[in-house]
Amino acid sequence: MPSSASEDIVVPRSVVDVTRAEEVAYWMATLGVSEIDLRRAVAASGEVPGDVRDYLGVK
Repeated sequence: MPSSASEDIVVPRSVVDVTRAEEVAYWMATLGVSEIDLRRAVAASGEVPGDVRDYLGVK
């Protein structure tokens, strides 16, 4: 069965959204940090992924 076009599209994440559990799980895995560290980083640096990475010292 062919997949729909929407299943083939990868949407880049432009913000670190800590209001949705699946987004928190994604960013925890991507950045290799705990939930509390992720939430602290977003609170301190904002939702821009690059800023969160810089705050955490993650490349």
